[in-house]
Amino acid sequence: MSVFTYSYKLKLTANLLNEVEYAPIKAAMSDMLAHAKEHKRRTGFILLKDQYLEVEAGKKVLALSERLSGVVLDHPLAAPCLKASQYGRICPSCDKPFRTPLAKLCAECGYTLPEGEVAGPLVDVS
Repeated sequence: MSVFTYSYKLKLTANLLNEVEYAPIKAAMSDMLAHAKEHKRRTGFILLKDQYLEVEAGKKVLALSERLSGVVLDHPLAAPCLKASQYGRICPSCDKPFRTPLAKLCAECGYTLPEGEVAGPLVDVS
């Protein structure tokens, strides 16, 4: 189940997806990166950032991201920012997520977790 909360990486509030919801985007990302590797093998050059927008798999990543999360991304390489598992639980002080599950300090408000405690996942990702 997606979680509607703030994404620091995207700088907006979005539906962050669990692993099952994110799977189609992950598959399209894999295809896009395989294309990039093949391009480098064939030409000796890496794809430039804007060239990812021209790759069919890159277009698919953008379309899936919008359909599944409601977020219109500027670039397909931003899609991993939609994974809820990359964020920590909601801060008890400011109601924004910790930046990672291993965070000990809320970057938004400075709230510090007790010694030895980490934020943990935003949602149960099992």
